[in-house]
Amino acid sequence: MNPTPEPVGLRDLTTKCINRSYDSIYNLATTLSNTPLEERRPAALTQLHDTHSIFKKLLVLTRWSVQSPVAEKCAELLQEAKLFHDQTNETNDRLFFLHADLNRAKERSYDLSTAIDVLFGGSYTRLPRLIHYAGFPRELPPVDEVARIVEINDLHRFRLIEETIPSTFSHIQVDEGFVTAQSEGEFEIVFTVDSTKPDAKWLVVSLHTVLTDTAALAKYKHLASTSALRIIQSSAPTYTHAMQLKILIQKLLNTSSTPLADAANVMRDFCCSLALRILCAQGILLTETRWTRQVEFVPHEDALDIIYWTNWTTPYVPPTNGVSVEEMRQRLHRKARAYPQAGLCLRLYADTSQTTLFSTQLFPAPPPALLAKCPDLMDGLKVPANMYGLSADHFLLGALQVHAACAIHCLVEHLVQGADKLFTGEAVMVTQSPNSLRIARLDCSSAPPIEISMDLRLGRFAVFCLASAQSSAVDSAVKQLELVLQTQCKVSLPGVTVVGTFELKFDDVQVVHQALARALREIAAFDLMCFVSSCHHLEVHRYVYGPVAASLGLSSSALFFQVVRAKEPVYLVVEMDVDAEIKGEAIGGSNRGAISNSSNLATASSTGTFGSSSSRDHDDWIRSPALSMLHISSTTKGVKSFERFPAVHKSHLSLTGKKRKRDALPIVSALVLHAVGLCHERLQWHGIEAFGRKYNVTVATVTPTLATCGFPERVNIAPLNAQAIHARMRRHSGMDLSLQLVSPPFEYIAPSKSNDSGGGSNGKSNTIVSHSVLPNGHLFFRYPKHDNPIEAMLGNLVMHVRPMVSFGIKLQKSLSAVGRYTSVAPTESSRLVFIERADPFGFVLAFRHGVDEIGRDRTLRVLVEHKAMHQHPRGAFALTSLDGFDHVLLPFIQEALNGHLESSRLIEALERTTVPLAMLSDTVCSMLAGRSTNQKDEFNVEVPYPDKTFVPSNLVLVPRSQTHVRLTYADRCAVDIVFLEDGQINIKNSPCLVRVPTYAVESGVTVPWTEFGQTLRQVLFPEMASL
Repeated sequence: MNPTPEPVGLRDLTTKCINRSYDSIYNLATTLSNTPLEERRPAALTQLHDTHSIFKKLLVLTRWSVQSPVAEKCAELLQEAKLFHDQTNETNDRLFFLHADLNRAKERSYDLSTAIDVLFGGSYTRLPRLIHYAGFPRELPPVDEVARIVEINDLHRFRLIEETIPSTFSHIQVDEGFVTAQSEGEFEIVFTVDSTKPDAKWLVVSLHTVLTDTAALAKYKHLASTSALRIIQSSAPTYTHAMQLKILIQKLLNTSSTPLADAANVMRDFCCSLALRILCAQGILLTETRWTRQVEFVPHEDALDIIYWTNWTTPYVPPTNGVSVEEMRQRLHRKARAYPQAGLCLRLYADTSQTTLFSTQLFPAPPPALLAKCPDLMDGLKVPANMYGLSADHFLLGALQVHAACAIHCLVEHLVQGADKLFTGEAVMVTQSPNSLRIARLDCSSAPPIEISMDLRLGRFAVFCLASAQSSAVDSAVKQLELVLQTQCKVSLPGVTVVGTFELKFDDVQVVHQALARALREIAAFDLMCFVSSCHHLEVHRYVYGPVAASLGLSSSALFFQVVRAKEPVYLVVEMDVDAEIKGEAIGGSNRGAISNSSNLATASSTGTFGSSSSRDHDDWIRSPALSMLHISSTTKGVKSFERFPAVHKSHLSLTGKKRKRDALPIVSALVLHAVGLCHERLQWHGIEAFGRKYNVTVATVTPTLATCGFPERVNIAPLNAQAIHARMRRHSGMDLSLQLVSPPFEYIAPSKSNDSGGGSNGKSNTIVSHSVLPNGHLFFRYPKHDNPIEAMLGNLVMHVRPMVSFGIKLQKSLSAVGRYTSVAPTESSRLVFIERADPFGFVLAFRHGVDEIGRDRTLRVLVEHKAMHQHPRGAFALTSLDGFDHVLLPFIQEALNGHLESSRLIEALERTTVPLAMLSDTVCSMLAGRSTNQKDEFNVEVPYPDKTFVPSNLVLVPRSQTHVRLTYADRCAVDIVFLEDGQINIKNSPCLVRVPTYAVESGVTVPWTEFGQTLRQVLFPEMASL
């Protein structure tokens, strides 16, 4: 009968079904790509049908599993019934054989030869002696067993008090007249005494090791693997070994003054030898399977050596002068066991002075500094308390890990000077653990570190970096560092019999230092290139104009970041392997000849020099990498200018990134951004100097970021009278220019905070983001780009500012005569214009038009600017409605303004049309809103209007001229609205359509502007809807 299968958890069964379904789907997806199109559908359907059947069976099994307790009870009843049936059959068989035996017993059997001896000889000489022992002995007197056992137990306790109890015994128990001494996980001995006399000898009743105890096997077999458990069971002592050991210990007990201690020592030595034999057998199995030709297990009489990494050591060389520790030890201990001459070693040996089964010793020993830093480093070599926990693999890996940690520790001592600096001078961040060493440049915190670890199997250093998969240069440098460590670094053995201390020996340590520094530089360069690639307007080039770079003495591994893309490109050169010089002045900006003139622009303060002793400390200066600016000439493909930047003080860098993903920039990235700003600043200075040479004006430096020069005489911007130009360099956002005027050409009007209509041509407020007027009357120009901003300012002055100034003079003259050149709005609604803003960059003409729905004053605004347009490439006046008001006649008014250029005619056209058009818009919107309110629900354009009701969507407005619009309703009727002087509005019928009765007169009807909205609402729109 097949055995009952073991129960399986529902979760495990479900997991296996899901994994099987996933594997089948994965295999199907892999094979379908190579299957013809007509065969894919049958294969997919077959797979889906199999998966469906599996999960269907799983569902049935899940629902049936609820009845599993009933099934278990039935199985138990069936098993008991079968057992009863088997026992019944066996009883029947035994009764049958008994009956046959009884029948044979009835037959007589005679021994004639024995009867003749007894009858004639009177004795039976062939009677076996065994029958003497089988006879009933003489009866002994009655004994009280309980009292006798108590007496013997008390005797054992007194004897134990007198004896020396060894520490080997972890548990001693006195019970039933016996003393059971046990060493947990090793052995057990049962003692008693041969009499009740005080000097009675100890007797060994029984003894056994933990390997021969069946209860211990069931309890501790989980500590060993399958192969280890097989070796342990095959190495367990036999009954003969136990009897011989018992005799040996009994002889020792008969003659020893400390019998229990001697018995424990004998058993401990036996268990130690047995453990070393088991470990040797396990080690031989390892060398034949997983550690072929890499590890060697060498057994000795009372020790076991595990030898590894034979190719990574240098043999011991005795000193030529003096006497070494090795020679002294050989003289004193001539029989000392030698360590291997090649390779590192872990020695397992018997040591009765220790409480463990045996002791361990590493050759060479770990440095004391490492043990103080990592107190738990030797935990991997702890001897197990139970012999079932013996594992050669455990001791091998533990020794490898300890010696790997020693190699990492010694490597740090040879590579890192102090706590955070390499011997080559680079500041680094070192993270050391027993398994690995991570080194990263301190100024490049975002770059992946170099991770140095030990290959435990081959016994050599392994170097890894995440950036190797993305950069071939980093991969080459990392592989070179790994090769250097593998060829230059060895372990120096301290002697033959002396344990010594773990030490690394380098053929040339400078080669290792240089290889590590190169790898760190390549990683920093790659991280820097990734950062620059993510920045706008910057391009990365590894090699640019090789002969030119070589002639300038640049490093062969220099990085070129293109700052300006033009015919004459500008590159920021970063040399990772070169140190910049420290100068007396910070790199914030060179002092370009300070003068006594003051600037009207702003208050950019100079970075100056650093005079305090703390700022002079070299640790506060960033010397590596070295930065330079290379300006290439477009004509000769040569160098137009080249400048090396000095070292940067850390206080000049901004480590805060603008992107949310970068809360803090690495020092190298911040340094590059700082240098990019310096390149732009240098280019701006070059542009200012070129401007001075071109227009023959003198350029003076006020601060490192502020310059001033006179306005060129040959540039005509009349009626403006310019005196000087002030330029302020902004490293990362262009240049700010201020045009100093002798006097303003007309009176400027600044918008109030409540009616701010924009600080520049883009209409933004609150901050100066573009061209504007300063409080002192000077013109301010801000150019975010770096391409010749002064020439752009001159072009803006000639093309746009000068026409605006001429128009402003006319506008002031026109409105000042009637007292309306002011930013104060009238108290009541009026169709007359007033000025909210007036400057050479824009005019805001405003009209007050009642109040809005929340009670605020409503103002209609029109912005007048002069800018380049598609129809007028050289610039023309442009009119724009502000605050959401759509002035439909502005295109006609704008075209007329560009023709006559008269401010009075512009004001007249706006005063005629602006407020009436707003009233027309408000009337249509109010009627549309009234339609939604009457329905008492959300407005829906698909709901039909009642007959003879005005529908706002049927009304079409057609602009005709500056003061003329036409209103058409449902293509049935139309009226012409003409805006006349003095606020009069003429309404008359349009030709060719149905006439509106009220306006049937040929000349039409004229109404004042105050009644225009009421006329539309009560007369015009109802009549147009009724036609």
